[in-house]
Amino acid sequence: MLELEDIAFNFLLAPPNTLAQLFLNIFCNWIMITQNLLNPIILFLFNNQIRKATKNVLFWRSSVVGISAVSGNLKTQQIGAKINIQKAQLNGNEQNLFKKNNNRNLLK
Repeated sequence: MLELEDIAFNFLLAPPNTLAQLFLNIFCNWIMITQNLLNPIILFLFNNQIRKATKNVLFWRSSVVGISAVSGNLKTQQIGAKINIQKAQLNGNEQNLFKKNNNRNLLK
């Protein structure tokens, strides 16, 4: 978007006086556009951390996040960036406690 603003400014608000300035402005704008197009490609090719993080976000990889202090059977499966689905194998009072805590978390 910034490149479009630069191009609009160069051609609409401050038109070049000579043909050389026109070609220089076009060349500079194309260099900026090319740089912004190549930056993500270079980052994905050479940086493993960015590649792994992007794959996790795009493909919504699930992972075990934590274990319950109550029973040790609570498995948390992370889906996406902020959504957690909790599965528990609890009995009686622990299950009611788990439901109350879940409802409180949903209301926040």
